[in-house]
Amino acid sequence: MPAATPEKLVIVATHGGENPEKATIPFVVGGAALAMETKVTVILQSQGVTLAAQGLYEQVHAPGFDPVKKLVDTFLELGGRSSYVSPVSRHATSRPRRSPTERRW
Repeated sequence: MPAATPEKLVIVATHGGENPEKATIPFVVGGAALAMETKVTVILQSQGVTLAAQGLYEQVHAPGFDPVKKLVDTFLELGGRSSYVSPVSRHATSRPRRSPTERRW
């Protein structure tokens, strides 16, 4: 019998530090999906891209949840992937990119 293909999930995170709860949810859901053996990619888009800025995600903490830093670290340790959509300029188009290093948050 052929092996089952693992489920895949893509989550688009569009909020950063301006809305800690909405910035947290993609990593809570992503971590839960990884625990169920689902392959997960979180794509940072719009204000969500700010979470990838050095030092910012360490400061985001929504009441009732673990800090975003802990959620992201766990997400990556469980095999989650992250990408971001770079800002659009008149010389380049917006396209998903893999983070330079998955640990560089």
